[in-house]
Amino acid sequence: MRQDTEIDPARLAQVRDVVAEVFSAEPAAVAAAGSFEDDLDTNSLLAVDLCVRLEADFGISISNDELPQLMTDLRTVYEFVADKAKW
Repeated sequence: MRQDTEIDPARLAQVRDVVAEVFSAEPAAVAAAGSFEDDLDTNSLLAVDLCVRLEADFGISISNDELPQLMTDLRTVYEFVADKAKW
């Protein structure tokens, strides 16, 4: 993953909204969460749902080994998607 990812506010909002919808959480809660698992009470089934949705919405491919990265926080997920989508 690139470490120099500049955050595009519009794309960050897109990623946040997808995460919020999949996790049935408020966008503000997604943005504030330090850990989706701890703060939003998510689980591995939701990680798979998020994976499918991110792949469909952003035209990326995510392997099973990469699923844990989707359960961290918004910035990590954004950077992951940005790297995969080559933003």
